[in-house]
Amino acid sequence: TILSDRSFNKVFLKKKSLILSPGYFTSPLSGPGAYLTVETSNSEGEPLLAGPMEVFSGNTLLGNTVLSTSKPGERIRMELGQDRDILVNRRETSFEQKEGMISSRTKIKYKVSIEVRNRKKRNVTLTLIDRVPYTVDDSVEIKFEFGKDIPIKNEEGILTYNIELPSGGKKVIEFEYSVSHPSENRLIRTPGSGGY
Repeated sequence: TILSDRSFNKVFLKKKSLILSPGYFTSPLSGPGAYLTVETSNSEGEPLLAGPMEVFSGNTLLGNTVLSTSKPGERIRMELGQDRDILVNRRETSFEQKEGMISSRTKIKYKVSIEVRNRKKRNVTLTLIDRVPYTVDDSVEIKFEFGKDIPIKNEEGILTYNIELPSGGKKVIEFEYSVSHPSENRLIRTPGSGGY
C-alpha cells in the first residue's frame, strides 16, 4: 500500500547489473578534487525511468545519483561525487616585464604546474581540464607553450589532458603561457572564463 500523502516512497522494481566504464574528471581551477564518473548504456529493451539511483561495485556503494529517463541503447553518464583518493594540486606563478623602446608593451609570463596523485590500489583514467586565456582584442597577444604532455586545445583556450595514473602513481603536468599588451592599456582578467 502506498499512501497518497505526497511523501517519497521506494518500491523495488528490478535489480540490474550493468558493465560500467569508470573515469575521473578534474578541473583544478575550480577546486582541488577529482570526481568519479561512470558510463554505461541502457541494454534493456525498455526505457529506464528517471529517479534516484544507487551505484554499487560488488558490495561497495560507489555513490548516489539521479538518473534521467533513458531510451534503450542510450549512453548513460552518472556523476558520483568527489573521490578523496585522487589528489590534485595546481600552482601558477607569474612575472611581468616591459618590452620595446618605441612601442612599449607589457608581457606577463605564467608558469603552471599541476600535480595529480593516485592513492588508490588500482590504476585510474583521469581527464584533466584547465585553460589558458583567450582574447578578441588584436592588440593583446597570447602565446601558449605546452610542456612534455600535449593537450587537446580548443579556440577558447580550454586544455584537455587524458591521463593514465598507476596505483600509487603521480603525474606532473606543466605548461607556460604569456600575455603581451600595450603598456598604456590595462587588462582586466575576467574571473572564471579565462578571457581578457
